[in-house]
Amino acid sequence: MDRFAHVQFAAIDATSVITRAPKAPSPPPPVLNEINPDIQQAMLFRSLLRTVGLSSAAYRTGTLVRRWAACLRAIDCADGLSAMRQIHKDPVKQQAAVDALLLGVTEFFRDAPVFQALAGQVLPKLLTAGCMRVLSVGCSNGAEVYSVLMLADSLAPDAQVEALGIDCRPNAIAAARNASFAADRISSIPPEFQRRYVTLSQQHYVINEKLWLRADWKIDDALCANLGPPADLVLCRNLAIYLRTREAHRLWQRLAAAVRLGGFLCVGKAERPTCPGFRFVAPCLYERVQS
Repeated sequence: MDRFAHVQFAAIDATSVITRAPKAPSPPPPVLNEINPDIQQAMLFRSLLRTVGLSSAAYRTGTLVRRWAACLRAIDCADGLSAMRQIHKDPVKQQAAVDALLLGVTEFFRDAPVFQALAGQVLPKLLTAGCMRVLSVGCSNGAEVYSVLMLADSLAPDAQVEALGIDCRPNAIAAARNASFAADRISSIPPEFQRRYVTLSQQHYVINEKLWLRADWKIDDALCANLGPPADLVLCRNLAIYLRTREAHRLWQRLAAAVRLGGFLCVGKAERPTCPGFRFVAPCLYERVQS
């Protein structure tokens, strides 16, 4: 007989005489409306950011909280409970909430001093080589990229210019690719540029084919996206201010590597590159002077 047989028999025999206490039932899962409102808020933010491949741990809590009311308004909800229900059953409302949370404020020729410096100092210098590569990180609907392409074409029509725009929001990239804008969106384009680069089509204004063919677009996360070869001009405005310190520094390091020596970085009004090697040249514009 196997030498462990008596152990097995003993165990079987014991179960016939020992009365076990009934196992306590598992606690029910928490009901969302019983969860602290702050936790509901955090759950909603985490869920929304996850849909576009982002981690809520990378973002400053305060910047997200300031977008709370806008998120609720975007999906016509009064509280976190109804918002969570809506975004889980309705992809359209989910995307609307994402767009409200990740505020992609942009417009054509936004911040006149910046574009004056681009037109007067930066682009003439870059276009002397006859070619230029532009990278926009957090490009939103592409208005800023198309603005730079208009300027570049007006200065050097025969130059080889290409642009890549990256944004984590599918809706934003779809709008950039479509290159079609409502009348109120193009009002900030100078009239002469409207005549040269914009065409009315079915009650929308479309960027002309020459510029459209120069731009490519990609859905991706700025903190891990392949940014391609070093660019002559990198645009990344008002993204770092939303990130925690470590992630913001990581973004600056990635942007620094994306700008070629002698190239330029364009940032938001409240932002400053934390990496060495940049020289301030104009509002929001820095030249890469050291590798």
